[in-house]
Amino acid sequence: MIQIKKWLPITIITVAISVTYQEISMTQICADNKNGYINQRFYKDNVLANGYLNDGQQWFLFKDGSKQIEIQKWQGNYYYFDPKTGLRSDDVFRNQWGNTYYFDKNGIAVSGFQLISGKKYYFGDDGTHFLRKNTWLNINGKQYYADINGVIVSGVQKIDSNYYFFNIDTNDLRKKRDYILSQWDKWYLINELGIVQSGLQYWAGNNYYFDPVTFLKVENQTRNINNVDWYFDNQGIGHKKIDQRIEEDITFAELNKIRKMYGRHPLVWDNQLAQLAQNRASLTNKTGIPANHWRTPNEVIGIGWQKGNNVIMAWFNETNMLPKGTRGHHDWLLNNSVTKVGFGYSGNVIVGKSN
Repeated sequence: MIQIKKWLPITIITVAISVTYQEISMTQICADNKNGYINQRFYKDNVLANGYLNDGQQWFLFKDGSKQIEIQKWQGNYYYFDPKTGLRSDDVFRNQWGNTYYFDKNGIAVSGFQLISGKKYYFGDDGTHFLRKNTWLNINGKQYYADINGVIVSGVQKIDSNYYFFNIDTNDLRKKRDYILSQWDKWYLINELGIVQSGLQYWAGNNYYFDPVTFLKVENQTRNINNVDWYFDNQGIGHKKIDQRIEEDITFAELNKIRKMYGRHPLVWDNQLAQLAQNRASLTNKTGIPANHWRTPNEVIGIGWQKGNNVIMAWFNETNMLPKGTRGHHDWLLNNSVTKVGFGYSGNVIVGKSN
């Protein structure tokens, strides 16, 4: 009995030690094999994962074992990770911090000018990467404008109270006085600041008038400008009106009819030429055909003919014209190297001068 009581405690102690040793060994084994997700955190090689890693199914960006979401910097670039899935977003616009960003086919946040789905955008070149919207941009000495959606505009655009023209192919502001064709095939005059002009404007040696509402060139109309009547012909060229003859001159009208019939461009009325023609008509009516008429280019004289079609056809057919057997009057009517004309009348004399 003593012996039994004596050995029993020893046996119990031995078992207890053995169990304790076994528990310690199992814990150490688990710690040495930490890989994968434990308590929703990802381990790699026994440590909490950091970096862009594949968890066995998808690629994620981890920090201390947790999936990172939204905009994150990794190896010098910025990426966007979906807040719900944690997956990287490619070829997408994303909004964060009140700004818009674009991530390319490799998921990297872009910068500078970018052509996306046929539209040009600008994301800065200062490392900020956000899309510029509703603002003027000064880049390499040129001006651009990004609209409310961030699109770099081109063509005629209204900004604040002015219309501007941006080059169709390069999108920069055209800073040159020029007559330009818009994106909707309409012509406009712009100044040195790229602003579309209206009102009376001097361009390429002539005066034109551009409607204050449409900004288009006015043609075949009379406008009163600063208490002066101007007539703008079929090419939009302006002439200060001395009287109503510009619009009512039937010789001028008939001249352009026959020119059109024979494929010639229309001539425009010129007040200076009309005044010269008037002086010559008055002189001819008093003294006969001037001696220098035969040496005066771009001048025709008709005596005894009526205004309009009557004298035009006489010149066209060289009826009773001098010198006989020549085509000087006929050729004057159809001359394609001139653009302006004026007529003068005195008695039964009609004089035409062109240039």
